[in-house]
Amino acid sequence: MTGEEIRDFLDLEETFTSGDVQKAYSQRLEKEKQALANGGSRAERMMAREKLSRLERIQGDVTLLVTRMRAAEEVNKYLPKASAHVKAGNFKLADVSFKYVRKVPADLLPEDLQMAVEEMAARIEEGLAGSAAAEAEAASKAAEAEKARAEEAARIEAEKASAEREEKARLAREEEERRSREEQAQRKLAAEEARRQAEAARARAAEEEKARAEEARLAAKAAEEAAAKKAAEEAARLRQEAAAKKQAEEAARRAAEEAALEKTRREKAAAEASARRDTESLATLARAEAALAASDEALAANLAAEVRFAYSPDRPAGAVAARLEALAAALESLAGRRRMVATSKARLARADSLVVRGDYEGASQLLCEALTEKVSAGNEKDWEILCRPELISACEKFVRARLAEAQQASLSGRAAAVAQLAGVAERLTGLISGGEAIRAEFAKLSSTVTLPNLRPCARMSLEYSHGGFSRRCLQVIAAPSVVFGRSVSADVVVRVATPPGDPRRSNQVIGRRHLTIEITPAAITLIDGVRGESGTLEASKNGIFLDGRKVLYPKKIDGSGEVLSIASAQLGAEVARWTLHLVKVAEAGELPGVLAPQGGFAGIAGLYMERRDEIAEDLLLLCGPVPLAAADASLAPLVLVPTGGGIALWDGSTAKDATEGVPGAKVLSAGQLSFV
Repeated sequence: MTGEEIRDFLDLEETFTSGDVQKAYSQRLEKEKQALANGGSRAERMMAREKLSRLERIQGDVTLLVTRMRAAEEVNKYLPKASAHVKAGNFKLADVSFKYVRKVPADLLPEDLQMAVEEMAARIEEGLAGSAAAEAEAASKAAEAEKARAEEAARIEAEKASAEREEKARLAREEEERRSREEQAQRKLAAEEARRQAEAARARAAEEEKARAEEARLAAKAAEEAAAKKAAEEAARLRQEAAAKKQAEEAARRAAEEAALEKTRREKAAAEASARRDTESLATLARAEAALAASDEALAANLAAEVRFAYSPDRPAGAVAARLEALAAALESLAGRRRMVATSKARLARADSLVVRGDYEGASQLLCEALTEKVSAGNEKDWEILCRPELISACEKFVRARLAEAQQASLSGRAAAVAQLAGVAERLTGLISGGEAIRAEFAKLSSTVTLPNLRPCARMSLEYSHGGFSRRCLQVIAAPSVVFGRSVSADVVVRVATPPGDPRRSNQVIGRRHLTIEITPAAITLIDGVRGESGTLEASKNGIFLDGRKVLYPKKIDGSGEVLSIASAQLGAEVARWTLHLVKVAEAGELPGVLAPQGGFAGIAGLYMERRDEIAEDLLLLCGPVPLAAADASLAPLVLVPTGGGIALWDGSTAKDATEGVPGAKVLSAGQLSFV
């Protein structure tokens, strides 16, 4: 929040300080906490909790605003003082005042105040530099004068010290003589004093002996009196302690009795309150169970929430907990059933809408997913009772409707429509009763498509308009092994454009049998050279490269856009280059039974080799049904199907011999391979 938004939220005046913001925020926070602690209605508590949450969310913004305002106030406090000292030319005092401004982080100040601070810092530094030069010159002169004064003072001090040493020596001699005379007089006085002290000591000893005897007599008398008094006091003290101990024991006994009575009363009150709460909760749960039996789930949930709130923050126990858990489980089960049924009905409604729009494929996929999806543990029985029958009925209705449409299409000779409807219904026939019979009906209708007599053919050359501007050639070969090279005996004669230099040298880079591609429904293998009669590999002279790396051993091709090239180290360039694209059987779509692949629709159908240099001649190697759209979108929806003796062309409704003509393309040649 911005400063103005915080001011409006905290109801501050236009001219507010950081202390006002902090004080207003603290007061509002304390006020909302107090309102939440005072209780009130549920709505009031929720409102207080929401206000308190909002205040806590803006705490960071308020703290940042207070920090920025305090920084600005600190700068505004000391910046005028520094400015006044600068105007007076006293840059040292200005620097002292400005050090408090430097302590304030610049990123907390507004832009105009930052500029003022930077300008003042520059002026002070410039003034200090000038003052430092003047002070240095004055200090130099003062140092010279001070040196002269120090030399003169040292001379005077030396003369004075010499006179003082002579005077001290004279005084020491006089003092030595005086001490000698005093010591002699003191020895005489000490001897006299010792004699007088000895006489006085003898007199004092006699007096002290007499006094000690008197004191011993008086002490003995006082000791007797003190012993008698002490015995009396000790007896009185023991009597008082016994009485106090008896009173304390009596008070402790009464306090223990009162505490036991109070504990008993509290336990009894707590037991009564718990019993009342359990009784009320059981009654509320009975109402909730009755509401649930009457299908009023909302009332049952509210009553269960009331019971939980009555025990908050503790948890219920015993019969209340058991019945509350059973009620919660029943509510959750009903909610899960309701969600399950709603989801199933929503899917059926979506499937119906897809059928109305003619999207049979989407409707079939949706019904299949709804019927085969994994149900969470514990809900299988409810799903079998509440959802599965309706889904099975919808699937049967869908499949039988498509069968009726296929029968009509078969009567009108629309074989493509029959194949399409059979493919749409295929995934559902295995999920419903009688599905095998329905699948047999579809197969019977699809068998109306017949395969014509095909001309023996293992290779074709097609020419078509590519992009509407140029002509491009496509060689189609149906064989398990295809040999590339410059020899006329190779399956594919590799032609190259004439490069700069000697064209014969460029052609000689390509071997007579340079590379081999073996294709099966399981894998496509790339081989440098050819396999010999004994199965050994005969590599080419210059080798082949896949994505710039030389192929040393037979390598399986992914067909994900790799670049196959024949390169020349002598010419420093690639002589021929193709991009490889794998074609799956499933890409051909639904086919009639007479053209369907024997191994199913999971496998490799062919390899499309797009020429990437100046030669506009592509290759399509077949081992299964391949759509011509794999080579060019303008040739859709035509599908080439190798049949062992020839190549069939499927246009979606009829099958014919591909050598008789391909719509959108010109058949340049057709025939067998050299080894056939």
